[in-house]
Amino acid sequence: MNIVNIDGVDYIPYYLDNHSPGNRGGNSHVLKLIEAQSFDEDEGYPDEPDLVIKICNSEKGRKREDNRSKRFDIEIQALLECSAKRIPNLMKIYHNGLAQIEDKRGLKCQHRFYTMQYAACDLSTYLANNKLSLIDKIQLLIDIANSLKNLWELKYYHRDLKPDNILFIDNEWVISDLGLIDKRDENFEIDKPAEWIGPRGWMSPESMNKFLCEGRPWESHHDCKIDHSSDLYQLGKIYWFILQGNSPEGGIRRSDFQIQDEGLYQIIRTLLNNSKNRRISDIEDLIGLLKRQYFRSIEKYSFQKSIA
Repeated sequence: MNIVNIDGVDYIPYYLDNHSPGNRGGNSHVLKLIEAQSFDEDEGYPDEPDLVIKICNSEKGRKREDNRSKRFDIEIQALLECSAKRIPNLMKIYHNGLAQIEDKRGLKCQHRFYTMQYAACDLSTYLANNKLSLIDKIQLLIDIANSLKNLWELKYYHRDLKPDNILFIDNEWVISDLGLIDKRDENFEIDKPAEWIGPRGWMSPESMNKFLCEGRPWESHHDCKIDHSSDLYQLGKIYWFILQGNSPEGGIRRSDFQIQDEGLYQIIRTLLNNSKNRRISDIEDLIGLLKRQYFRSIEKYSFQKSIA
């Protein structure tokens, strides 16, 4: 009953993390897949699977499809577009379609799914297991910004950036989980009024405004639009986490930033402005500023080494 057949090949599903089974996201289940013919019961399940499958929790429905299933389909179409245009540093998709799953009543229901690459670790795991120099960390900031830039080139905004969605695959950083994306100049009509959009702990001010203010008398006094600037705010929080391991909250002061690099602090502090108008607005500008700090750090390191 647990066999999954995709394009005529049988796969055995198993947990992404056997130490913490479930692997259930806000809108999906994620499981590893190994080809049934290569599975050796004596050796057990391998750490690295043949594929990873993501299945939407919500039934597609024969007459009416709910917003969560529609949003999952938008994610699939965005990933297919990225693959077709060979956009680098974004999760690759291999299969997609409708899975026949039996519900508690014994009825067969259709759920959207897609298969993708396997990532051995996400950003949080990588940082916990690797002691990086400041130069290496700044290069990491640049790599992640370039990954996001590639997504923006197709006019998509991610809106759900957090360390769990930034994966290390084949020696490059890959942005994954496009389940909350939006597209410039298009209206998917998926977001509900006052819906919680974004990851808890990494949300932008306008995401919180949407949740607290949309559809209420004070909505007109606050910015509730989640767009590219919201991605940059989330990027600022991720950068802070990369550099010193915690998350910036409340009124940020220079003394809160432990790295002795004024230029780097000013970049991140600008990303974290409450007002969009005061944030860095162009990702090319951000990458340029980070590269300048990267080369300054190299020069400073080389100078310190020469006088040691």
